[in-house]
Amino acid sequence: MRKRFAILLGLIALLSVQLVYGDPVETRGKWGDKYYRSINPLPPSLSIQGNILSVDFMNALENLTITITDEQGTVIMEDNISGETGECITIILNNESTGRFYVKLEHQLGWLMGEFIIQNN
Repeated sequence: MRKRFAILLGLIALLSVQLVYGDPVETRGKWGDKYYRSINPLPPSLSIQGNILSVDFMNALENLTITITDEQGTVIMEDNISGETGECITIILNNESTGRFYVKLEHQLGWLMGEFIIQNN
């Protein structure tokens, strides 16, 4: 009985992790500082699923500024976030309609920009 329960919990955990990640958001920019005293942390990766933007931290980062704008350049959201290695922070964009949006990540190590589309069906 315990073995079946453990298998069931494992499957649920596996599926719940799969649901967090959506389509990857390709980013471009400059990341890494040659004057940084240790190994540069990897930049976070982004994914979008419906109206949920996920920020996946490959390494721990503090004071990461994230700005989301629409096609007209109107700032939809701006926040300063921090995350531990492996942490995934989700940002729910409830009030946004279908369209193209832009995201910018700024940190002392550099900046990244990407774009994504929200399709409310």
